[in-house]
Amino acid sequence: MSVPEDKGNAPEKVCPRNAYAAFFHALCADDTNAVIRAASELYECPVLLTDEHYRLLYQYPEHRLGQSIWDSLHDTGVLPLDTIWEYQQAFLSDTPSIYEPFYADWGPAAEVPRIFGEVYTPAGRILGHFAIFKMDRPLGPYDLEVAGILAQALEIRLSQRHSRDASSAGCLIDLLSDESSPQSRLFASSVLSKRLKSGFCVMCTPVGKSAAGRAFAASAVDRLCLTFRNTVSAVYGDCIVTLFGEMSGRIQTDRERGFLTRAAETLKTSYPVSGISACFSALSDIGKYYRQAYYTALLEQKGTIFYTDEAPRPLFMQLAGSDAAEAYIHPALPEIFLYDQKHNTQYFMTLHAYSLSMHNKDAAADTLRIHRNTLMYRLNRIEELFSLPYEDERTALHLLNSFQIWDILNRTGQPHSV
Repeated sequence: MSVPEDKGNAPEKVCPRNAYAAFFHALCADDTNAVIRAASELYECPVLLTDEHYRLLYQYPEHRLGQSIWDSLHDTGVLPLDTIWEYQQAFLSDTPSIYEPFYADWGPAAEVPRIFGEVYTPAGRILGHFAIFKMDRPLGPYDLEVAGILAQALEIRLSQRHSRDASSAGCLIDLLSDESSPQSRLFASSVLSKRLKSGFCVMCTPVGKSAAGRAFAASAVDRLCLTFRNTVSAVYGDCIVTLFGEMSGRIQTDRERGFLTRAAETLKTSYPVSGISACFSALSDIGKYYRQAYYTALLEQKGTIFYTDEAPRPLFMQLAGSDAAEAYIHPALPEIFLYDQKHNTQYFMTLHAYSLSMHNKDAAADTLRIHRNTLMYRLNRIEELFSLPYEDERTALHLLNSFQIWDILNRTGQPHSV
């Protein structure tokens, strides 16, 4: 940690120069608890530290204070889920996925104002949370800056702890991260292969990009892993990613689908949609199956969605996220769409139904609720008006893909030229 210059000769005990000295000595002690004790002595306030799942790691002083949150952690070692959710919604619902230290003296913190802080790696992996209970002390001019220095010190210590733990969740993140070295991936595969029986599938449950959704997700992960065996789960990016083992084949059986649906439903109260990948046998392939599950989840607003039921739609969901998506739409589609608007015709929806039915005339007519002869009349008019050889194999494939891109762009509200 580099030491910045103090803002003048401040008389306050809580200032950057004192903080760097206190935390440096605490780090030399090779003891995370020493960092918390140093912070408590510096602020002259109670300070506590939890892990990413809001399980107590240390609090100083080490006795009850008559304050509900402090005493609950002292007695049980973990915060109840409803308490975590209340705090996240009150303070973090509008913040980015990670947050800098902040002061709160309203809502759940009205009784005892606090400085809240999050400990995270440069890659955005959450390692823990701390709180400085200000009690009756006012917020000082350097309090938040020093809390940021405390977060740096704790990141150094907790990163070492996570490295030693080699947890299954950490290994899952190492396998998913593009920043992981080949050696880290190999080690992670080795750990997880001992934890889970082959084959595998991945479930992605979007939690949103706010700090509230992301922080509460850590507790949801805990609950999921305690409930279901042969499962490893972690918060990665804006999702809860869950790796399941012991899948029997490339496509899940009805029994396996029931099990996976029940797992998704444990998260449903807070996170209503989950996408589930196809099955695979090599952990080294997890990245592509994670993307399968992720883009499958984005297809709908709620429910449990299986990639094998939706393929290839998730591919177009991924494409829709790029600026180039519209370039792959057949140029006849915007023309037909605008012609319908001008002339009150239904050629676009007719060609849409015919294309997505794989040129099954009876199925398309049933979808449109029109007579087969009416369908044939409209298709002939489309060919004449727009010089569109829709039965040509390459043109038919282009139209099929174009309609799927069109539908995804409209569903996600992304702009396009029509």
